[in-house]
Amino acid sequence: MTFFVPRKYVDKRLDLALASLLQGHPDMPEGARFSRSELKKLILSGDILLNGKRANPETKLFYKDKITVSEAIWNSEAVEKRTLGARRYTLGVLEENKDFLVLNKESGISVHPKAGRKSSDFSLIEAILFRYPEIKDVGEDEERPGIVHRLDRETSGVLVVARTEKAFQALKQAFQERQAEKTYLALVYGKMPQEAGIIDLPLTRKKGTLKRRIARARDGEDPQRREAVTEYRVLAHFPGSGASLVEFSPKTGRMHQIRVHAAALGNPVLGDKLYASKASRAAFPDIPRHMLHAESLSFPLFGQKYVFSAPLPEDFRGLLEDIDETGGFRYDNGALKSLSS
Repeated sequence: MTFFVPRKYVDKRLDLALASLLQGHPDMPEGARFSRSELKKLILSGDILLNGKRANPETKLFYKDKITVSEAIWNSEAVEKRTLGARRYTLGVLEENKDFLVLNKESGISVHPKAGRKSSDFSLIEAILFRYPEIKDVGEDEERPGIVHRLDRETSGVLVVARTEKAFQALKQAFQERQAEKTYLALVYGKMPQEAGIIDLPLTRKKGTLKRRIARARDGEDPQRREAVTEYRVLAHFPGSGASLVEFSPKTGRMHQIRVHAAALGNPVLGDKLYASKASRAAFPDIPRHMLHAESLSFPLFGQKYVFSAPLPEDFRGLLEDIDETGGFRYDNGALKSLSS
């Protein structure tokens, strides 16, 4: 596949321009998508050439530069497996209208392509685009079309995706102005310090890491420090297992906010690979993912208020049943709502 750089990509970086050029190209196999980090690797490996030569992904382009892409990059078994997986994936659609989709995201799938993913792993947005191809042009980022908020790979629950540019901008504004309200359910280690409270601890990136966040006091200079506020309410405590079921309502939208805030109180989310304490790992060694579920989401859009909720996934509900020593409570949606009311 060969591209000659059009005028609108002059002075753009090779990797960023290529992400746009490849998207929706008629010669691209349906559903074949690559993250920017994947494109960088392909450029450095020589599978993508600039004017017949290897180039740096950050190279600025000139008008009519020739970009050659080896077809082998999407004919590989891994990419075929990824494309097939995305095509066959069943979306948990809670609501569908002309403006947006609301999905019940499963644990174990990333919302968008991520750096370092296995070449055969597909993302939720890749599965969405098979069924809703019009979303590919919505939003401000080719890798995250229609996405106005995100859930971590292991977090399950409610996710809204814009279907039109008008809805995207309106939803983006609602989230930025904190008009969207989110409620999460989590199983945490130990007993919370209060039955209900507010965690007001700024977050910053841990030095030397890309993913990990830490709670940080307000004193001292830290240009990466961001305000972060989370309300919580204990729904149940299980003394026999040493775990608690807690409802969290984040008032800001920082990366890993609930997980970091819970850990800062000494009550990390069960199964959290990044923020679990030694004690929580020892007490619950066999939990394969962090027990955090986006239970509800509400937001205003075009003069109407929408409210959605997602039932607990089976693994979360099963663990609840296992650690409830009374055995007298049903952890279905109706029971949980009566408990939290």
